[in-house]
Amino acid sequence: MKKKTILNLIIFLTLTTLCVIAPNKVKASTLIIKADKGTLKPGESTMVTVSSDSKGRVNLKVSSNAEITGDRVSLNGDSQSFKLTAKQAGKVTLTATPQKPMTLNGNEVTLNPATCTLNIVEGEENKNNQSTNVTLANLGIKPNDFKGFSPNKNEYFVTVPTDVKSIEIYAKKGKEGQKIEGIGKKELQEGKNTFNITVTAEDGKTSNTYVINITRETTATENITSKEETNIELGLKTLKIEGVSLVPEFKKDVYEYETKLIGEKETLEIETEALDESEKIEILGNENLKEGQNIISILVSDQEGENTITYQITVNKSLVDKEKEAKAENIKKSVIIGSTIIVITILLIILIKKKRKNEEFNYGYDNEYIEPYVENKKENQEEIIEENIEEEKPKKKKSKGKRFK
Repeated sequence: MKKKTILNLIIFLTLTTLCVIAPNKVKASTLIIKADKGTLKPGESTMVTVSSDSKGRVNLKVSSNAEITGDRVSLNGDSQSFKLTAKQAGKVTLTATPQKPMTLNGNEVTLNPATCTLNIVEGEENKNNQSTNVTLANLGIKPNDFKGFSPNKNEYFVTVPTDVKSIEIYAKKGKEGQKIEGIGKKELQEGKNTFNITVTAEDGKTSNTYVINITRETTATENITSKEETNIELGLKTLKIEGVSLVPEFKKDVYEYETKLIGEKETLEIETEALDESEKIEILGNENLKEGQNIISILVSDQEGENTITYQITVNKSLVDKEKEAKAENIKKSVIIGSTIIVITILLIILIKKKRKNEEFNYGYDNEYIEPYVENKKENQEEIIEENIEEEKPKKKKSKGKRFK
């Protein structure tokens, strides 16, 4: 009975270990699909965003009374947006489903489909409680950002060196439900380049346009001559952020950096020092940092404001340390596996020792007790048989002889 109990325990622990080791998967964190607007009229459009902290392709499906610009998006632990256009009145259901197992920190992730719903209505019902705000919270370019952004200022001018052949326009919504068009990567021609950024309010009708004029210098010598005339080397001598690290490490001639921010802080404590005391330093975007990607621009300009150099920091903010959680999960798995193996090993050793002890006992018992007993029993049986044979032998009658009278 004890042997059976030990074997059952070993089998149970072995199966438990296999369940821990074999899948090599972690539970998914998030897969979210969200529309900028919850109510549309036929023919009206809105932007829909799919986001996840995992990597992989996600298939998109929408009900028949609306259409979308694509049927799948590729995520890299970030978010992607696409356009949805309403066709006819009714309820719209959007579904995002992982095309294949996605990955998080090198491990496969189990992701459930995500859904969201919108309403398409006729007439003026769409106007109820919808915002008409069309101002942005932030607007800029990277690299070589401009300074002086104001939500109510609609046109900006910036000059970039000739070796800057492309830029990326970024923007932050001033109100949920806004639709922003004209952002993203842009190629630059030599000379003047003009880009329009259109903001459409939640009501779908009110709009506003910001204009960015970017002049790409025709030759590198123009920028060099301009700096030589001022006799000042523009740039930072020191750039530090308390509690976080910059990647790559700071160098005065490196202008783009990344960093991670874990927690709920909304601003960073940035320490800067210019190469020349007369230079002016302005920091943009270091307020109301939200979960996800944030861009902080540090503008260094001369006294006249004619020459400016821009340092940009991409801050990836998350409320929890996902890498730390993944490491803790791996450590937990290792402890479980190690403990299980140790227990199984100990039980096997106990079982083997017990088996050997039983074998030794049986062997001794057979030699010392069983064999002599069998031999004695055999002798006793032979004696009994002989006695029985003797008893069964017919007794001869004794002759009385003849009597003579």
